[in-house]
Amino acid sequence: MTHHLSLVFLAFTLGALPASAQTLLGGQDFEGADFSGYTLNNGIGTTDDAFRQVGSDYVLRGSAGTISAASTDAAYSGFNGSNLIGLEDVDGAGYSDPLYLQLDPLNITNAVGISISWRIGASNTLSTRYENMDGLRLEYSIDGGAFVTVGRAVGAAPTGGALHHDANLNGSVEGGEPALSTAMQLFSYDLDTRAGTTVSGTSMVVRIRIESFGPQEAMSFDDIRVQATSVLPVELTSFTGQTSGTEARLIWQTAGETNNSGFEVEHQTDADGPFERVGFVRGAGTTLEAQSYRFTVSSLAPGIHAFRLRQIDLDGAYEYSSLVELSVAPTGFSLDVRPNPAQSAATAWLDLDQAGHASVRVHDSLGRVLAVLHDGTLPSGRHALPLAAELPTGVYFVRAQVQGGIQTSRLVVTR
Repeated sequence: MTHHLSLVFLAFTLGALPASAQTLLGGQDFEGADFSGYTLNNGIGTTDDAFRQVGSDYVLRGSAGTISAASTDAAYSGFNGSNLIGLEDVDGAGYSDPLYLQLDPLNITNAVGISISWRIGASNTLSTRYENMDGLRLEYSIDGGAFVTVGRAVGAAPTGGALHHDANLNGSVEGGEPALSTAMQLFSYDLDTRAGTTVSGTSMVVRIRIESFGPQEAMSFDDIRVQATSVLPVELTSFTGQTSGTEARLIWQTAGETNNSGFEVEHQTDADGPFERVGFVRGAGTTLEAQSYRFTVSSLAPGIHAFRLRQIDLDGAYEYSSLVELSVAPTGFSLDVRPNPAQSAATAWLDLDQAGHASVRVHDSLGRVLAVLHDGTLPSGRHALPLAAELPTGVYFVRAQVQGGIQTSRLVVTR
């Protein structure tokens, strides 16, 4: 048997990671080139994308030494990698209120138990450095919706004080909420817990809102992470097929994909027999875009053929799709039911190129056999098989099986 592969990409649920695993959906550690994977946006709605320092006012991406030199304070510590974002009095550096550092959209399709974490720090060398209108906000938006604050740091008092982590997001400092320092601290937030409901979607945007437009504020952030307890890597939205002669043409679509290596196409010719691999279709990896795939199997013998997909993740995990069953008819065998729709009597016309055993039955929409039009040997040629005239209004299926091949014709009866 010869098999041919035909693949078309027109544009990512199967398989889940273990519940105990933490899957990294994305984030930012600011180790790459400036504005690689994120943008800097002014409050007036424009992308700034420029790190600047004017006197003692700045927004900079750099090492602990770079940020320390700009602020003349102790160097930040406790963050991962070599770089972080540091800032002080951003209006003096030419930015507008409010200022956002926004990450590129992340694919969260089929992510479960999403959390966001960040590492933040601040210079508290002056007791009056921060007012409670100063600080940082960690925000997210899903599928273009409104931004939601999930983490926050605020000043301690209306007239100035240390910068604290605002655990309950009420804009003020209460007992137990730690003061920040240049020894940066990591804070993580479970979105379902924060929201009081399950948070899900297909695309997430995370941003840091910078609120530092008075004198003296000096803050930093780094190590932004978006994680999930589990992710269903591929959302298969449809899997169908059709025959043309001795070919089976399989078509399937996905709504989005995460770490998808691809699909093995498996074929079964005997209902009790094993499935055999007949080809592999490469997946799109990770994408928010819908994907469409095609695969063609040729030189199929007459009879019933079952197909399924074995979707494989990049880590080797896999999951099977549902089955698609297709019938390949013998050459020279055709079935036609006329008139259709029928108001009274109808006839099933069976054309055979050669003599052989033929079984022709009428089924209702639930698959029950209502009538047997013929079950025995027929010579070659055209054969008229009348249907009962008393069929009530409804949809019926006339099924002919000839030498292992099957054809089905849909009949509509109206009264």
